Amino acid sequence: LIAVFVPVAFMPGLTGRLYQQFAVTIAISVAFSAINALTLSPALASLLLNYLSDPLAFLRDVRRVLRPGGRLVLSALRRDADTSRICVAGVEELRAGLAREAFGEHGERNLERSLHGFINDAARLLDLEERGVFHFWDEEDLRAMLSEAGFEVVQVRAAYGHPPQAIVVTARRPLDG
Repeated sequence: LIAVFVPVAFMPGLTGRLYQQFAVTIAISVAFSAINALTLSPALASLLLNYLSDPLAFLRDVRRVLRPGGRLVLSALRRDADTSRICVAGVEELRAGLAREAFGEHGERNLERSLHGFINDAARLLDLEERGVFHFWDEEDLRAMLSEAGFEVVQVRAAYGHPPQAIVVTARRPLDG
């Protein structure tokens, strides 16, 4: 789309002037969307598996669209994750002055309100798990599910703190499948 709209921005005459703003806006929007898709989206989807009602179906769909040899990296909160520990670590970092550095003066002023919201959300995870809306995982469950979906597990590692609160798995779609 960028290749279509950038030349439109340079069209001569009255037509060029009429479409210039539109073409520049579309080209910039598409560029930002591409950057988001390539950088932020994987991070935003990192805990997606925890919320899916049918994660096996999701993984089968991912395998279907992934090219042979393509890799999937996913993360999920461990079954023994201490969500309060995650919150406390975040609070310590933000109170150490990183709030202003990360979010500016406005973010620092709203730190307490944000932290209360985060604590409430973290506590809600246990309630969501009891209702079947959220699921904690362990390494064996993830390996088995990825294998059943047709992936080869390349690497599994514990991550996010000491003790680790999440599992990060790298899997690969087989070359022959």
